[in-house]
Amino acid sequence: EFRRVLFRSTILGGDLQARLSNGPADEPKLAAMRQAGEVSYQVQMRSMARTEGADETVSARSLVELKAVDGAFPLYGDLELETPGTLADLLAQRDGVWGAVIDPSLLVRLKVNVGERIKIGDASLQVRGVVTKEPDRLVTPTTSGPRVLIATEALPATDLVQTGSFLTHVYNIRLNGTETAEALRARLMKQFPDAGWRLRGLSQAAQGIENFLDNVTLFLTLVGMTALLTGGIGVANAVSAYLNGRMTTIATLKCLGAPAHTV
Repeated sequence: EFRRVLFRSTILGGDLQARLSNGPADEPKLAAMRQAGEVSYQVQMRSMARTEGADETVSARSLVELKAVDGAFPLYGDLELETPGTLADLLAQRDGVWGAVIDPSLLVRLKVNVGERIKIGDASLQVRGVVTKEPDRLVTPTTSGPRVLIATEALPATDLVQTGSFLTHVYNIRLNGTETAEALRARLMKQFPDAGWRLRGLSQAAQGIENFLDNVTLFLTLVGMTALLTGGIGVANAVSAYLNGRMTTIATLKCLGAPAHTV
């Protein structure tokens, strides 16, 4: 039971997750969440990553899933990187340039190497690492492109957060034991009934995957039943055709008084 809870906490990113799309949480909401434990903040959005040639013309571009994380990420699990060093060091600003760690597939799409720069929005980011394992990636199995991780402090440099931008503010909470996830959910909903946030606990951690597997199971069941029905119709037609070809012989044997087993 402990391993199952830990697994769900890892793929969710916390014991409880709050998601807001209408703007970041204000100070009263943050204080209410921090009362229950440690809070990790991140911003998720889709964007375009591109490279620039020497003449500042765009040479390659790719749709990416941008994820800006704070220093507390991840609360559960480990972020595995091919490049040595901590995530905070890799994402930190050096000589006025913010860092980024990306999916291996993006290296191929943009034809860049670790140490080179890519642009997302108005920000020029240096690729400093490659992600091999992201603990909470399974919460959103369907993505639009490779993952790019940056620091939340680097997000304003991209100039992507504007009125009308489609993004999600995510708050993962690691409980300190003073209350359960369900109790915290009930308290937050009672304190802020009009917050417009989506609160997910451990029971909903793998809900997206479970729904996907349910749909696949239903599809395969339908395919199997259709194949069985089609096969049954084929066998019935084959038997009927065979008996129609033997009808004269069967009639002759019956007229001669042949027993059933002979017929």
